[in-house]
Amino acid sequence: MIGLDSVSVGDKKIYYTKGIVDTGTSAIVGPKYLIDPIIKDLPSKTLCGSLGSLPNLIFTIGGYDYVLTPNDYYLRVSTYGIPYC
Repeated sequence: MIGLDSVSVGDKKIYYTKGIVDTGTSAIVGPKYLIDPIIKDLPSKTLCGSLGSLPNLIFTIGGYDYVLTPNDYYLRVSTYGIPYC
């Protein structure tokens, strides 16, 4: 368990006190009441070419910002040859 100052996406900042880092997965998970405010304004599926218009996801831990760009936090998949993120 680590001290987690906050998570920001766009102009939203949500303050936390604790978090867990699992280096065995690339998923970001948590209780619905904590995750929903973070992802509510992010599209669940988008064309990969539009990722540049989406906000960064910033985890502040111990006063340091760890920035994930949309290229980092969206999974790329293909449906009938069309890439989606």
